[in-house]
Amino acid sequence: MRTVIVLALAAATALVSHSSNANDIFLQAFGDSFEMTLIQKNGSDNDLDLDITGDEHIIEVVQDGNGNVSSITIDGDYPTDISVLQSGDNLSYILNNYCTNSAGCVVTVTQY
Repeated sequence: MRTVIVLALAAATALVSHSSNANDIFLQAFGDSFEMTLIQKNGSDNDLDLDITGDEHIIEVVQDGNGNVSSITIDGDYPTDISVLQSGDNLSYILNNYCTNSAGCVVTVTQY
């Protein structure tokens, strides 16, 4: 049931996109208590791939522009708080994160 809820959130988020077409979100999430904001706006041909395992991760991704690609894999013994902003065209970001810090991990990426 948890996976269904997360996938429904991703689908609802994709529907919030404005003035966008040919954007893609692929999401796999396994665990408990995720908080996610996924936004693709003002562009086309953006690709977002998320593969998340674990508990209590906070994910915020905004792709604003054309042809942006993000591939994010999050796992580990502790939660990760990640914020990715791609504002521009043809930006790419790949993250493979395994959090072993008992205080949790924080990743912030801003691309213009």
